[in-house]
Formats: sequence, C-alpha cells, structure tokens
Amino acid sequence: MVDFPVIYNSSERSFDALGLAILEEAQNIKIRQVINGDYTLSFAMPRGSEKWDVIKEEAIVVVFGQAFRIRTFDEVRDSTGKLISNIQCEHISYDLNDVKHLPDMSDIINVSPMQVFWDGFTNENGVQISGVLRGTAFTFTSEVSGTCDLFLSRCSPRAVLNEFINKLECEVVFDNFNITLVEKRGNANGVQFRVGKNVQTVKRKTDSSGLCTRLYPYGKDYLDITSVNANSLPYIDSPIAGVYDYMHEDFRDYPDITVPADLKLRALNEWSTEEKDGIDKPKVTYEVSLIELSKLGDDIPFEKFSLGDTVTVIDEGLNINVNARVMEYEYYPYEPNKSTVVLANFKENIGGVFAELLKVKNIVNEFTNNKGEVRDNYIESVHNTMNMRFNEALTKKTVVYDYANMWVDDMNNPTSAIALVNGMFALSNGKNADGTWNWRTIGDANGIIADSVVSNWVYAGKVTTSQLQAGTINTSLINLSSSNGNLKITSDNININSNDQSQVVISPSVGVRVVYEKDTAGRPLKQVTLDASGIHRDYLVYNTPTGGWDDWFQYNLPVSVISGLYSGSINASTPFEMLFDGPAFADSNFTTNVMVYPAETLRFARPDGGHVGDVTEYKCSVRSITRGTDGTTVLVDSYKTYVSSIYNGNPVLSTGRLQFNMLVILQ
Repeated sequence: MVDFPVIYNSSERSFDALGLAILEEAQNIKIRQVINGDYTLSFAMPRGSEKWDVIKEEAIVVVFGQAFRIRTFDEVRDSTGKLISNIQCEHISYDLNDVKHLPDMSDIINVSPMQVFWDGFTNENGVQISGVLRGTAFTFTSEVSGTCDLFLSRCSPRAVLNEFINKLECEVVFDNFNITLVEKRGNANGVQFRVGKNVQTVKRKTDSSGLCTRLYPYGKDYLDITSVNANSLPYIDSPIAGVYDYMHEDFRDYPDITVPADLKLRALNEWSTEEKDGIDKPKVTYEVSLIELSKLGDDIPFEKFSLGDTVTVIDEGLNINVNARVMEYEYYPYEPNKSTVVLANFKENIGGVFAELLKVKNIVNEFTNNKGEVRDNYIESVHNTMNMRFNEALTKKTVVYDYANMWVDDMNNPTSAIALVNGMFALSNGKNADGTWNWRTIGDANGIIADSVVSNWVYAGKVTTSQLQAGTINTSLINLSSSNGNLKITSDNININSNDQSQVVISPSVGVRVVYEKDTAGRPLKQVTLDASGIHRDYLVYNTPTGGWDDWFQYNLPVSVISGLYSGSINASTPFEMLFDGPAFADSNFTTNVMVYPAETLRFARPDGGHVGDVTEYKCSVRSITRGTDGTTVLVDSYKTYVSSIYNGNPVLSTGRLQFNMLVILQ
C-alpha cells in the first residue's frame, strides 16, 4: 500500500493503477468517520507543488484503499508567507446523493433493502421496477432481515438508504463503491484504551436532556397500545424508572407500524439492556485521544481497532473502566499519535441527526400526510376545510339577502354585535361616545383587520399589524418593521436605527456591525464590525457625493492592524523602514503601538565553537514611530551577527538581516 495519498481522474472506478500522481507533499492528512454519518478526508498541499495541476474539483483521492472525491479547496498564505491549499473531500459513497434522481418512491409497501436497491420491486401500480442502484457504479448487499414501507418522493438513493437505516435500526458499511447493510458493524477484539499505555487524554460527557422513563408510543394514524397493554394504559414504564426522582415522560412515533402488539414490542426495545443504553439512561460519551499502537509496527496487530468496535476504556484517576463502542473515529492515517475516538454505549441513527430532531419531526408531522409528504400549503388546507364545511352548511335551507343584516346580544340593551353587508362582516363589543358601534374587527375576502387578536394559532399568508406579541412565529418569510422605521427584521437581517443616526446591523453576511458616525447623506463614516475574520473598526472615505464609497480603510481593534513577516535591516546603521499609509494612521486621535519579535529560530554559538548559522548576537526592536500627513512611519532594527562559515577551524562572523514579525495596534 502506498504511504501517501494517490490522486485519480474523477471518472476512475478502479484504483489498482498508480493514478495521476502520488501526493508526497500532502500534510495534515485526516479522515473522519461516524457510524451512519460523516465520512470525510481533509489535507493540505503547498500551492507551489509540482503536483498542484492535478488538484481539481471532483478528482478522486485514495488513502488507505478508500476513495474520496475532492469537493472544495481554498488557497491561503500562512504566517511564513507560503501559499497553502486546504482540501476537503467526501467519501465516494456521497455520490449516492446525486448519482440518480428518484421522483417517486411512495406507496412502496413491505419491501426489503435488497429489493429496492438491487433485486427490484413492484410499485403501487403493480409495475416492476429495477433496483435503484442498477446501472450505477455501486453494488449493494444486505445482511439485515426485515422489511418496511417507503413513502418518499423527489429523493436520492442516499435518502432511501437513510430511511432503511432509520426504520430497520441497522448500520451501513461503505467500502468504496460497495455498500453493505449490517445489523451492527464492528467487533470486540479485547482492545484496551488505558492511560499510561496508549491514551493521551480522556473526556467523559454525560447528557440527561433526552431522558425518558415513561414512553407513549404511537403508530400509523395515531395507533396506540391501549388494546394490548395492562390496564389499557397508553404508555410503558422503564424497569429503572425508580432510579430517578420523577417520571420523565415523552413519546415516539413509529408511523410504519399498524399492529398494536408490534408497536408495544418496538417501544420496549427503547429501554436499556446489558448490550446497550436506551432512552431511560443518560447518554454517556468518552472522547479519547490516543496513540494507535497497531500503526507502530506489524508485531502488535491485536491493538488494531475500527469504527463500531467495542473497546475497554480504563482511567483509574477518573474511575473509568467501561466497555463502549467506537461511534466516531478521527485519525491521521500516516501519524499514529494524533487519533481521536468518541465512544458510547448507545446508537443514534443517521449520525445522531434523527434522534436530535425527533420533537421537531413530530411537530412537522402535524403538517404532513401519512406518507411523510408536506402538504402543498397548510394554510390553504385550513382554508379548504373551512370552505368545505361552510358550503356543506349552505346546503341546508338558506336565505339570500341583498341588504344588510345585524345581530346583537340583547335587543333592549345591546353591548356586542355582528353585521353582514356588501360581502363584508364586522364585529363590535361596544359603542362609541356618539352611540355608533365601534367595529373593531372588519373582514372581507381580501383579509381581516382587527385591533386585537387573541389566539393559540393564527393561520394567515400575510399579517400586517402595529403591534405583535407572540410566543412562537413559524413562517418561511419574515418581514417586520416598526412604524417609525427604526427597526426592520427580515429572514436574514436585523437592522436597528436610532434618532442620533447610530445603527446596528446583524446578519450572516456582515456579522454584527455598529455604525456610530454618518455623513450628511446618511452613509457610514465610522463603524465597528464583528465577523468571521475578527473585530474591525472601519474608517470610510467617500470620493463621490451620492454613490457608494469608492475607497475605504479598515483596521482591527483591539487586535493587530498589520501582522506580517519582514526581512529585517541590513545592519546596525540601516534600519528597516515601513510606511503605514491611510487616513487612520495619519489621524492624531489614534495611538500607534508596534511590537516586533524574531521570526527565525535562533541558535547561539557555544564558547568552544559552533556551527554555520549559529548566532553570536542579535537585535530586534523598534527604533522609532513617526506620524506624518501620509501616515505612520516605523523604523525597526532587526539584524544578527552569525557564523557564516568555518575557516581553519575558526568561525567567520557576518552581520545580516534577521527576519521578524511585526504587530501594529491602533488604539
């Protein structure tokens, strides 16, 4: 096996040949793998490498026999001035996300994974359909028994695979283009993670936020277990419920189950056993960084472990001696001392995503049909239902009026009224001072206007109001603004203005921005921004009277404005000179602070001799900082006296530049 990554054409399907190139210069090669979840590769390459021409999107990189497809890469300059590219890859199995589009996988009843992916199946219309992976580069096998129903549409093979994994509670093994479903991956080979042997650090995490000791299970169409459970109870209690001070109640949906006895059995499987921890125990995980002894030599293969294996973790100091499974595995294939594993004795399907979203899923189910399809428009559904009921009521004896009608609560002393006229309705609960009705709620086919709405639910496509007080707002589009225009909230932006022209903007694109000075045209002059690159104070200059800014200068506070590597001064009499130009550096309201320090490793010559390159003395300091009309000039003395050669056993000394880092802070 090659000891470096090998890159292949994007269309390659066999990786026995040498490929396009061997990436000997690849650095920080890391693979991350999660049971039923992530499987990724990342590494760095020098931008100046001769092999750079073969680094292309979608190309395939093979590491330890597994193929990964390049998805993204960036190019950055590091602190030493070198150009480096960070390359992110996904395992070739991620091709399942777009290798084929499956418009309709609904109403496919009682099918096994082998039928759907390989052998073929019959759809709802009785038409025989080939396995969805036929005709692709993938092969499929399954060691899992059992079948389930599929109600999917507009999906990918990966989505179908996730559906089987979730419903059959199994696991998937990817070996390049070969896919295998298994009940449980991994083995128990007696491997120990022990402090003092192969463990570097251990972190134990306990989480009881999802604890459940009384479970209400529901099947298809709100099927429950009352018909098969003792005393017709709709719930089951955990055998260890008494350990806790109160009953932790929750529910689970199993929409594919139609038989009460099967539903109860499925729910009972949620409790803890000797082999696994269930929902009635806190989730305990162990994050272990370790040295992989099996990679240090062929004579200790018994120390080898893989994703899914059960291992023993021993740390006497933390009182840990447990058996747990390797649920996540992050490793550097060619560096045995940098691996990290996450161990647990519970399993969350699809990399834990479904388990964390169960409650959200159940809310969503209220807006979906029994096939899992989102209704075209929930609001429209409510409207259609009300419309249907109203039309049904009109089939009774109906009187059609072409004049206004009004009903009151008391003919002698009316205090509330409802009126119908010209296709409109109005409601009132009181009168004005002049005796006329105060119609507080008025509506027609175009909408409803009300000065107050009190409701647990409001179904509306658009809400316009001067004041909104709500516990939860669920909407795909948010567009809120105050009457004075000082506050505007959209789906991805919050904009707050004050009467003194200051402004706060919060959005994913700009981060958090505070404008504290504007010009007469309302354009920002000075602002502070917090974004992914740090904290910046922006000093903006506009060269045009009406347009956007043509030029602006940005500097960071309180971190460095300028941070870089410089070549140093030639000698003691000739300092290094640097001009920081721009309005901020010419502004006397700010103080310029400069810090310099050597950027080279200094090895000093010994009194009894030395080597070429050894330093006898050096200087690295700021000589002066001078502000002028063009900016701030900084003079730096940075030089060294070093052994340039050895002649007749004696060192020859020279004086030259000392590379240094400079940090400039503007306050």
